[in-house]
Amino acid sequence: MPDNTESHDSSYYPTRAYPRVPLHSPVEVKTPSRLFIGQIENISIGGLLVSSQPPPAVASELLLLFNLAAGRTVSASAVVRHATKNSFGVQFHDLSPAAQDAITEYCETNLGHVRRSGRVPKRLLVTLRGKRKEDQDELAETITLSRNGGLLACRARFFVGNRLELFWPEKKRYAEIEIVSSHTVPTGLLELGFQFLNPDFDFWDLDFAKSS
Repeated sequence: MPDNTESHDSSYYPTRAYPRVPLHSPVEVKTPSRLFIGQIENISIGGLLVSSQPPPAVASELLLLFNLAAGRTVSASAVVRHATKNSFGVQFHDLSPAAQDAITEYCETNLGHVRRSGRVPKRLLVTLRGKRKEDQDELAETITLSRNGGLLACRARFFVGNRLELFWPEKKRYAEIEIVSSHTVPTGLLELGFQFLNPDFDFWDLDFAKSS
């Protein structure tokens, strides 16, 4: 039985020259013989690290489908460059210009957030609601989190200075937030930076790196 693991592969090292950014997201993996779902651990402009049991064999050609953030789906061809018992690393090849731009933007943006302010890339479903009684819940998805707020994507048109109620259904937690930045991405979604109005409340219950 062939051994799928490989500890050294010089052809993989060039992809490691790119900075890695955490990305905890499912990925659909299609090989010539099977289709399965893995869990992305990190991403770079050159490739991915994926958790999976069992991993595909080294040198396997794959088709990958995954989300970078809300509304940004990437389809990519890749080859397995190394594998362990529980994970495997892939190198992208023949990326479309759109996929390359999306991955580059994600990595550069989130690497900057992590370095600047101890932000953690993490995707969570939340809802937003304005202060008026007639305001409806708007679905949103976080991109990065920090102790004092975060960055999220949504379709609703909120603006800098808006004060909203954020609800995290998984933990059944509410918090008041203020929008501090707004940016429309090519998909038409809004990426909104926000801060908690009560910064002393540990809303996310996560360990964040100290700001550099």
